[in-house]
Amino acid sequence: MRILISALLAVITALPAFAQEIPYTEITGTVLSVKQMEFPRARLSLKITKSANPSILEIRGESAVINVENRLLKKNGNVDFTNRQNTGAIAAYYLLQGDEINAKLINGAVRGFQGLIYGITRTAGNTESSGSARLNDLKLTLATDKESYAEGEPVAITLSVTNSGTEARTLKFASGQQYDFVVSKDGREVWKWSAGKYFAQSLVSRVIGPGEVLRFKQVWNQEKTGGGRANPGEYCITGMLILVEGKRPSVGPLTIKIVPKA
Repeated sequence: MRILISALLAVITALPAFAQEIPYTEITGTVLSVKQMEFPRARLSLKITKSANPSILEIRGESAVINVENRLLKKNGNVDFTNRQNTGAIAAYYLLQGDEINAKLINGAVRGFQGLIYGITRTAGNTESSGSARLNDLKLTLATDKESYAEGEPVAITLSVTNSGTEARTLKFASGQQYDFVVSKDGREVWKWSAGKYFAQSLVSRVIGPGEVLRFKQVWNQEKTGGGRANPGEYCITGMLILVEGKRPSVGPLTIKIVPKA
């Protein structure tokens, strides 16, 4: 019997990660915070509003707040962007505070966190459109000059921060880098504005008065970070602020199209 069990365990261990049955719980929750790390890793704080497991849903009669990381399957030590199961995990990187999601939670402590999630689908959120979001009294808006571009045509990107409140607000940035733009396709990063750049390591503060707008603008020339030109197709653009304490409020993704030259 022991030999048989050992043999079965050996077979299960040898199976690819995507083929193994991993216990999970279907959950619905609200995103309280997002910490973006090296793309596409992300850590989320979630308020669970619905769960198939009652012990997860209620703690002292209240919805549970849990901390999770996205589960990313790897191949040869790198994130496997061709694996379909990674699609719903990479989505965690682009979530915003206030988003409502459905996901699969893998139970158990992981590096101090309460579990891993994947299979994420966004059902609702605080975004007014795909290109805007709110950070208290500050409204973050992401825009491009057009929705469709010819191959090689520059893409003008603008991240605007509007103070819709009645008092001045101060943004504190961790360094000379105050913002960033990321272009991705099929969940895979294609271009990042800050890639290869160096910034002064000193705190920077920007005051935005009531009704004032702070704008950050850059142009993507349809070049890939690693070299080469982007192929025709749909691309997603995300804009973010780089604040102190690792906070990176983001807005997007905003979808654009690159079409072949006539």
